[in-house]
Amino acid sequence: LGPNTMRWRFQTKESKSPSVWAEVIKCGVTRFQCSTTREVSVLAELLKTNGVAGADVLFAYPARGVHAKRMLELATAYPDIHFSVLCEDTSDVAGISPVLGIFVEVNIYADRTGITINEEDKILEVAKAAHAAEHLRGLHCYEGPLLEKVCSVPYHLLL
Repeated sequence: LGPNTMRWRFQTKESKSPSVWAEVIKCGVTRFQCSTTREVSVLAELLKTNGVAGADVLFAYPARGVHAKRMLELATAYPDIHFSVLCEDTSDVAGISPVLGIFVEVNIYADRTGITINEEDKILEVAKAAHAAEHLRGLHCYEGPLLEKVCSVPYHLLL
């Protein structure tokens, strides 16, 4: 990473510890990825307490129903933080508030969530819908297990 902390999106699930998150914030990291809305809530309060404005927090789960509602509540409660969610279907775009950014979730063979990478037309369709709604942030993929598929060394030995 070097001295540029903007190149890193810290994954809160890796530590599950707000005290670790606080240390990461003190190091200047302002981009985060959370797995649950509870993590988003705790992190948002921590960012506010530490006086961090302009942080970028991604809820790395498709935001539908209660998740979309909760993310809107958090974005309203913490207006100094930029919140984004994942989206994998055009029908979901309309249910996501314009105050939230959207990353189109692409499945790069991790087989967790997202549009299969071979479905280029659908990826483009969802990206266009998010762009038309003026909150497209980019593409997102989960690469964890992919490393083992492209590398002969088991992932756990690389850590």
